[in-house]
Amino acid sequence: MRLKAFAFASLLVLTVPPGAAAQEQLSTDLSDPLLYTLLEIGSLKGALPPLSAVKPYRVGEVRRLLQAALDNPGRLSSRELSLLRQLRDRLPPASAGLAGAEVEMASAFRANLSAPGALHSFNQARAAVRGSLGEALAYDLNLGLSLDKVDPEAFAPYAFTKQWDGYHLWAEGGSVSASDGVAPQPSIGFRSLPQLSLDLWESRINLQLSRLRRQWGVGEGSLSLSGTARPIEAFAGSIQPGARWKFHFLDGTLGDWWNPEAEQKMLSIHRLEWNPWDWLYLSPWESVVYAKRLELSYLNPIGSYFMGQHTNGDLDNIAFGGEAAVTIRPYFRFYFSLFLDEIVLVPLSRLFTRPNNQFAWQAGLKVPIPWLPFALLTLQYTKIEPYCYTHYPYKSININYSHDGENLGYHLPPNSDELLVRLFTHPVQGLELTAQYQLIRHGTGDHTLGEIEGDIDTWFVYGDLALYPEKDFLHDGAYEWINILTLGAGYRFVNLPLRAWAEYSFVHASNALFDGNTGNTVIRNLVGLGLEWRPGERRGRVNGASPQ
Repeated sequence: MRLKAFAFASLLVLTVPPGAAAQEQLSTDLSDPLLYTLLEIGSLKGALPPLSAVKPYRVGEVRRLLQAALDNPGRLSSRELSLLRQLRDRLPPASAGLAGAEVEMASAFRANLSAPGALHSFNQARAAVRGSLGEALAYDLNLGLSLDKVDPEAFAPYAFTKQWDGYHLWAEGGSVSASDGVAPQPSIGFRSLPQLSLDLWESRINLQLSRLRRQWGVGEGSLSLSGTARPIEAFAGSIQPGARWKFHFLDGTLGDWWNPEAEQKMLSIHRLEWNPWDWLYLSPWESVVYAKRLELSYLNPIGSYFMGQHTNGDLDNIAFGGEAAVTIRPYFRFYFSLFLDEIVLVPLSRLFTRPNNQFAWQAGLKVPIPWLPFALLTLQYTKIEPYCYTHYPYKSININYSHDGENLGYHLPPNSDELLVRLFTHPVQGLELTAQYQLIRHGTGDHTLGEIEGDIDTWFVYGDLALYPEKDFLHDGAYEWINILTLGAGYRFVNLPLRAWAEYSFVHASNALFDGNTGNTVIRNLVGLGLEWRPGERRGRVNGASPQ
């Protein structure tokens, strides 16, 4: 069936005219390290209005935001305005054509120099047919094939995420075998990220049926729906009834090829964004993970999931929370996020020690550096309390907060915290530089031995309540301490739709527990190199100039 789908997509690519135009309703690439950071810096400096924390943005939105920043030149330096023009000019022209085809390619190589056998490579070609059915409806039909050798040990701890769908195939002994990709030999994988997107009411309403990675949050990695989560096939919508209000909803299907019976579940999440003033952002949200069934209480985007569960029966994994941000332009933004899974507030003296108080929180500060072009300093602390994101099964269905074996929320396991310091700058045309430090602490144990656990697949057993100790972070089980220093660079060629990147990470872990380690000290020297070819981007100008 997969081969038939690929043959069909290949036939479409060969029979439709090639094109580099963009449908304005389609979503931009969430993984682009330059686009979203520059927009955020522009908003921090006052060149743009407050931005939505729900990403990815649509192509038309990005085009309008970049032009708005260029129309407000007093907030940015001449160098920054020049860099913004170059970014705007790389966007493909707007199009409402019926169909256009292109082929994108990406290749990445990673190695753990401290363990010569730990090599990872990902090499993908993706064919896409994109077009418009009228002025408001756009589609993106695509299919990628990759030749990979997967090894999570070539990544920093807790940083690995799958770039393929389902499984990998390879031929051995005259037969075809399948694996999850972590195998000693190269194998073939596939990926498909289709989109069908409709704009209404002068683009103030957008409805999508799509499979994408999504980031819903103001921080670097969201507690509720993170850009590190696997792509979700979902019906999603955004509505902007007024200049300072936005409402978002998503109903998506979750699963795992390697554990299909236990992972048949759904995610519904909705979120309200409100900017009462330019300096204040407020956003409550609510989510539910539940076994697959037709549950109208969760499919209604304006209905309360919490009230729906308590009307129909307490069967599902409800969470809710909120975010707030205060921006003092052009100096800084302070933000705070809260994820409430299960919590008992009485007595307040046990808020942080009661073992079944399951929540997460994040606080951060973002500061644009004035003497560097498009430079952003981020300081962030994230705490994932024990048993947060976990949930006991519904019958045989695992309804924890995960999808395809990876977290839906922040990428760390329960019973963890992280201090993150990151500096990003875009000093000259084409060049991106990043320096980042992380301190990650994570603990686990066995509650029957008087310890606190720290695994998303290990839920709180209410029948054993008396066996659990009070939470005492760093002292209620075995804890690993991980220090990670990462240096990265990317370069976009002026006359080619090509981006090259390189990365180095030094990892020192004491009492390491990740990747099957059992308390030993682990040192990793990690290198990564990659190329991305995206013909949809227009070529820049040789002399760096562009029209006003």
